[in-house]
Amino acid sequence: MCFNMQNQHVEILDSSSLQIDFEHKYSETPLVLRDMFVQFLSERGLDNNGKVFREPSINCLQMAWRELKNEHNNGLWSMRHMETYNGQGTKALDCGIKKEDAKLLNALRKKYCATL
Repeated sequence: MCFNMQNQHVEILDSSSLQIDFEHKYSETPLVLRDMFVQFLSERGLDNNGKVFREPSINCLQMAWRELKNEHNNGLWSMRHMETYNGQGTKALDCGIKKEDAKLLNALRKKYCATL
């Protein structure tokens, strides 16, 4: 989940292309995370920043590289998205990911293992 402070909206970056309705797929998790983030901002005296997230729309981004069966690479996708996503939406996002790119996955594994 990305809390975009500049554009005042919340986005979910999901690498799964399963066609399941939002409520069934995510349940209450996005709302709980949003409430925790608002509380975090409030506890640090940043109430004005938190107000914009009290009732935002939560958008799930439809990325071109989503896969139906992606059980083992979620951590890699998460790390890569944290590196490259800055709230620019999917059209401007170029994180180098292509569907089922084994070479890229191995390169990312090596990169993140070496960094850790």
